[in-house]
Order: sequence, then C-alpha cells, then structure tokens
Amino acid sequence: MKKYLLIVSLLFMFSPSLHSQWIQQNWPVFENSYGVKFFDENTGLVAMKTFPSSLYKIYRTTNGGFNWSENYYAQIYGMQKIDSNTAYCWGQNPTTGYDKLFRTFDKGLSWDSINFGLNSLPDIYFLTKDTGWVTIFDGNSTKLYKTNDGGITLTLLNSTGHYLTTSYFLKGKYNGNYVGYRSYMEAIKKTTDGGYNWIDLPALPIIPEYDRNIKSLTTYNITNIVFLNKDTGWVCNGSYAHDSKIMEKK
Repeated sequence: MKKYLLIVSLLFMFSPSLHSQWIQQNWPVFENSYGVKFFDENTGLVAMKTFPSSLYKIYRTTNGGFNWSENYYAQIYGMQKIDSNTAYCWGQNPTTGYDKLFRTFDKGLSWDSINFGLNSLPDIYFLTKDTGWVTIFDGNSTKLYKTNDGGITLTLLNSTGHYLTTSYFLKGKYNGNYVGYRSYMEAIKKTTDGGYNWIDLPALPIIPEYDRNIKSLTTYNITNIVFLNKDTGWVCNGSYAHDSKIMEKK
C-alpha cells in the first residue's frame, strides 16, 4: 500500500508537466498563409505569399515544421486535405492567370492540375479523392458542379447569381443522399439531395461593431462552415460564430 501511495503522489506532483504544450515552429516566409495541412506529425504543406517579392508558393516540411522547402509555384486560395496522402488546392496559375484545381496524391512530392478555362474557382469541397463539389464563377453566375473522378469531369447541379461561396458536405448519406451547406453572401442554404436543390435557413443574427470613427467593422459574409451531423454545426460571418441549433430552431 505504501508503494501505491508513493506512485500516486508522484503522478500528482508532476502532472502539470504532462499537459500538452505549444512549441513555436519555423515559418518559411513572413507573409500571409492561405492554407496549412499536415498528413502526419512530420509531413505538411503550407501555401504562402513570399516576402518581399510577393510570389505565391507552396512549401513542404518533413520534420514537423522545423524546416521548410519550396514545393510548388502557384497562387493558392485554399487547401483541403483529403486523406493521409492526398490534398487538393484551388487557385491560380501565376503564369497563365487561369484558375485551376491542383492535386497531390503523395503528400506533396508531386502535383498535377486541372484547368477550368478562364473561369474563377472560388471554392471546392471533397469527401474523397474522387467525390467532391466544385464551385465555378463564369463571369455571370456561380455554378455548383459535382465530380466523381477528382474533378476531371463535372456535372452541373445548381446555379446562382452570387459570387462568394463556402461549402461543406457531410460524409455520411441520409436517405441515400449527401447533406450539405453553402453560403450565399451573408445567408446560408442547406441541401438534402447532394446539391441539386437548396433551401434557405433562418438568417444569422447580426451584431454590429464599429471603430472609434463609427465605421462599421462587421463582416456579414460567411467565412467558414463546420457541421458534425445534419443538425449540429457552426458557421462564422466575419468574427462571429453561431450554433446551427439556434439558427435552425423553429
């Protein structure tokens, strides 16, 4: 019994040192980052704009962020990790000015790209390396497409006049269909048939915020959507987050 009590006492004595800690890592450049994704504890990618030359590049680390090396030259708007080896980015080829879908299937060792012509590519959301949704703005309207082969072929699902959009789809199907959420400026819509049809959800509460010159600081556009299931999730507009349980309450 004495040995047991001694062990317990030592555990309590040193328990603060057992808590998780943050360790600052080296950063490849001192400018904005446009996506950080890690495949495991060592291998990760970051898309950044270099300083002072303002070039857009993807950097790669294989030692947890202590060192980074230039990996790919592209202007990235966002990055999504698909699985333990695959990541997709959407952005622009700085040489041609065309928006593209950039893909890696080996943790960033090599890349390929899919060109969607002169159109703008404001958002993508993939559940697997094959199944995903691609949002394209053609200059007049924003169109939502679905792909089952990693973006090579697209099927048109929906079209709207708004440009800004953020998407989120649940991996599990409900009644045989994918459930998803999509922003339209400050509003949010929901689909229960994989993106063909969308219904309006109740409006988000707006909390005005002003600077000392009475200038509005509130950003109404939705910037992020995360859902745990078809009923529970969070969305952010500007600097405010809202629980979807409140938002969808009837």
